This record gives sequence, structure tokens and C-alpha cells, in this order.
Amino acid sequence: MATDKNTDTTPQNDEWTVVSEALSEPETKIVMDDDGDEFTGLYLGMREIPSPSGAYQQARFDVPEVGICFMNANWSLRQGLTKVRVRSEVRIRRTGTQDTGQESPMVIYEVAVKGTPAASARGGVFVPGKTRNT
Repeated sequence: MATDKNTDTTPQNDEWTVVSEALSEPETKIVMDDDGDEFTGLYLGMREIPSPSGAYQQARFDVPEVGICFMNANWSLRQGLTKVRVRSEVRIRRTGTQDTGQESPMVIYEVAVKGTPAASARGGVFVPGKTRNT
């Protein structure tokens, strides 16, 4: 049997659509060292980071003139973001610390949403026993 050396023997790619080019965009870590430090950005949601000492959460933001940023999300930040809808414009401000009995005190954050809170939180939270008129 003769073979044509110009014949393409790669599998057909008709069943697959590439949605990620396996590239990683650099992200900037947001660190707030002092009370009163703040930033404004578009909230992109939370992600879980696996770690040998236990998974932890990062909050992600798109910050003007910086790009995609993240903050390691302690309890205070996670609680502040629970009612914030993804793609809402937020302002995060470090307001102080609180002793929790751990080696380091917990940093306390104030989370503010641009616009009305009801508009920013609408649609993202299910509360058992409650109905929502649309």
C-alpha cells in the first residue's frame, strides 16, 4: 500500500473549541499596610487557592490603570463582599485591626458599592423562605 507523504494525519479538530490559550496574565497583589489605605475597582469574584496548610480565598478586582489585582481575603473582607454582585464597582478601605487571639490581629475592611446597595446585591443571593418579585 502506498502512502502520500503530503496527507495530513492529525485528528480532526471539529469537536473542540479553544477557549483558553494556556496563557497566564500577571496579577498584582493588593497590600494595605496602614489604616485608611483604600482602592477602587471592579469586583470580579472570589477564587479558592489550594495550599498544604489549607485552602484560602482571594478576592479579585479589575483596578483602573493597574489591571487585574487580588487580595488574600480574610473573614472581614469576605463578609464585606458577600452581598456585592460580581462586576460591581467597589471601594475597599482598611479601617483598623481586631485582636482575635491569633499571632497577628485581623485587618478590618470597609466595603462600599457604587450606586444603591439594592441594585448591586440584587439577584445573587438565595434566601430560603423568601420570594422575590421581578
